[in-house]
Amino acid sequence: MKALIAVDPCATFKPALNLLKRLDFQEAQYAFASVSTPYVEYAFGMMPSASMVVPAAHSQREAAEHAVASAVDQSGIAAAERIVEEGAVPSSLMRIAREHGCDLIAAASTLRRTANPWQIGSVTRKLALASEQSVLITKDTAEREGSVKAVFATDHSEYAKACLEMLLDWRPRGIGEIVVVTAFNLDKATEDVLKDDTQIALDFQKWVDEEAKCLAEGAAAALHAIAPKVSTFVEEGEPNDVIEAAMMSSKSELLILGAQGHGLLERLLIGSTSMHQALVEPYPVLLLRVPHD
Repeated sequence: MKALIAVDPCATFKPALNLLKRLDFQEAQYAFASVSTPYVEYAFGMMPSASMVVPAAHSQREAAEHAVASAVDQSGIAAAERIVEEGAVPSSLMRIAREHGCDLIAAASTLRRTANPWQIGSVTRKLALASEQSVLITKDTAEREGSVKAVFATDHSEYAKACLEMLLDWRPRGIGEIVVVTAFNLDKATEDVLKDDTQIALDFQKWVDEEAKCLAEGAAAALHAIAPKVSTFVEEGEPNDVIEAAMMSSKSELLILGAQGHGLLERLLIGSTSMHQALVEPYPVLLLRVPHD
């Protein structure tokens, strides 16, 4: 796999780089990219002269090149690609990732806990919503050490299974423990419909719980290939609530889940759980997106 690390002159990328290195994807390749908005500034409603803009733009370019060089030095990955461009930051990052064959974009953000779910940084918000690639988002300044403890949330759909296979293909060597989380919510009305349709006197709540646990155990067995310790967490409830409970009870630092939906509307509707986790919750999130034709 190949990862693109989004670099900024203020070095807020460090937690994303730190987490990516700790995950330690086997045979991974890396590219570092800094994209800066073209220097255009209006003063008193007037466009500044070229004598002001050109030096400022040159200084901005130098700062970006220095940031990328510093990031590569800190990473210790001498063979990493270095990319410096101007343009709209999120769209440029996604284009660079596509052109350079990257599977993952790693970016850092700051998160303000408010009632507004769109308070995550604008760049990482756009990446989460629109990127064709998988996205790793960190949300604080902490740089931790040692193996990663993660939650893998899945609904066991075909897309979720494809995400699991892709994660296994990436072969991360830095995950020490994974908790497989599955949420189900069978309300009374749905249970009544199932009973009427099937004409079976069955405890559907118990049946769904047992089936969910069986599916979770199957995913856990597969994940043993990349983590020495794997457990399951299956609960009835709203998915976001169950995921948050699992993150807290297991004291995991990273959430991994699929981000189904290829268009913005699909991601807002179908992928509401993954988008909530990426945009609202305070912990790092790895959104997995399977390449599609």
